[in-house]
Amino acid sequence: MDIEISGRHCKITEAIQQKIEDKLGNLTKYDKHITSADVIVSLDGNLHKIEITVHVPKNTTLHADATDSVLYDAIDLLEEKIRTQIIKHKEKLHSKRG
Repeated sequence: MDIEISGRHCKITEAIQQKIEDKLGNLTKYDKHITSADVIVSLDGNLHKIEITVHVPKNTTLHADATDSVLYDAIDLLEEKIRTQIIKHKEKLHSKRG
């Protein structure tokens, strides 16, 4: 899975990039058909907002965002939200087939 990370009003350090790749790189174990993910990290005052758009086959995209005063906590929240969406999406596909 390709992960593209960009920053809006903030600089993405190597540590932040590594944390995002570690957390979101494991999403393929929930659905191996994920092709790519776009992550945007932004700073609004003292709140960190992180957004993700995950691309899966058949022109489907999943989107989630999380906001927290601590960036690493926002990354953890984001991973939890997008993982839930991926699992629900996969279950919906399997229920339609069966």
